[in-house]
Amino acid sequence: MQKRKSHTKSRNGCQNCKSRHVKCDEQGPPCANCTARKEGDCCSYPDPVNTSTTLSRRPKRTVATEGGEVHLPGLSGLPRGLSGASPCSFSTTGELNRLLELELMHRWTTKSWTSFRAIPECQPYLVDYLPRAALCHGFLMNAIFAAAAMDLSLSNATDLGSSAKYLRASLEYRTRASIEFRTQVTDVTSDNIDLLYYFASIASMVHFATPDKDLAILDRVGTLFDMLLSSMRIAVSNFAWLMASPAPLCAVVDRYGVNVELYKGMPAETLDAIGLLKSVGRLVHLPPNSNSPDGKGPLASEVPSYQIAAAQTHYCFAEDFHDRIRGYYVSVCPAAGDEFAVAFREREPMAMFIILYWGVLVHRAAQDTYIWGIETAGRDIVADASALLLGSHILDVAGVREGIAWTREQVGLPPIPGCPL
Repeated sequence: MQKRKSHTKSRNGCQNCKSRHVKCDEQGPPCANCTARKEGDCCSYPDPVNTSTTLSRRPKRTVATEGGEVHLPGLSGLPRGLSGASPCSFSTTGELNRLLELELMHRWTTKSWTSFRAIPECQPYLVDYLPRAALCHGFLMNAIFAAAAMDLSLSNATDLGSSAKYLRASLEYRTRASIEFRTQVTDVTSDNIDLLYYFASIASMVHFATPDKDLAILDRVGTLFDMLLSSMRIAVSNFAWLMASPAPLCAVVDRYGVNVELYKGMPAETLDAIGLLKSVGRLVHLPPNSNSPDGKGPLASEVPSYQIAAAQTHYCFAEDFHDRIRGYYVSVCPAAGDEFAVAFREREPMAMFIILYWGVLVHRAAQDTYIWGIETAGRDIVADASALLLGSHILDVAGVREGIAWTREQVGLPPIPGCPL
């Protein structure tokens, strides 16, 4: 007699198919059988922890590339092992999860990308090139979804239910993206350098935009500075590759370089106010260190990180006035470097005085209808930084009270007695 052919059994089918003892295509939820029987809403799968996975494997979704087939994570809903409704979906069904991701990609290409457009040349890269590249890079796809979901959450703030759903989606996609990014950043090449750089930039702003009532605004700024510095390190250590990549950064360097002529035409009142950044720096001593023989630290104006932070903030006001590069305020901490970021985290008074002015720049950027995610952040930064300065030893240094008064007025905060404008 002919020997009976063996076959590989799978125990990964949905619970409905198991109870009816029929073969499940395992492509849900919902699977084809449950869809045909209109039982998609109750199609569920067993926890993979308690199910043998050695008999068969669910086929992966792949896309053909020059280097072979690439798995596309994040395009088919959540893993089956999650019970109940996914935090990032409006339904337990895979079909509606896909609809959510289509909505998020549509939001990115029509609105969310605008918050990351520094110059007009950025549009083709952000709207066309980046989404296409994301088809082969899961970390980038999930970053785009996280950004679009955060944008939708903030724009639906009056609808608490929808806002909360989009926020949960953003948090989950952000987590997925971060996990995948850690594996990619260890293998930087000329082909992926621009994708890694833009991922870091997108992740920084999405993280900063995420509402957190338990985290003070200055702590959120500290996290933003750390992430921007990480993005800057990727760029600096691979600068030649980045300039030769499809990213529009080369256009920024070539056409929008530093131009001191931008100070011309600015209101005299503004120039006088931001001039305090340098004049106060010449009077404020930083905390002493082992190289301070007289017990006094160096003047802030003599320390490179403070010099750069003050000068870059000063120049950001000129860029803001002429509106050449959108969101230029983010350049301050990457330019000043780690030493200034540490001083900020320690709430060093001169660093707080510089951050006062940086908060004004954030506030002005928030007035741009194309930028989302910073809402009242600028005003909150000025409020908390000025409160710290009121109790600091530099309050009576010439120009500090005037700087506090001017920055508070610029963001719409009430004046403080003893701080004349």
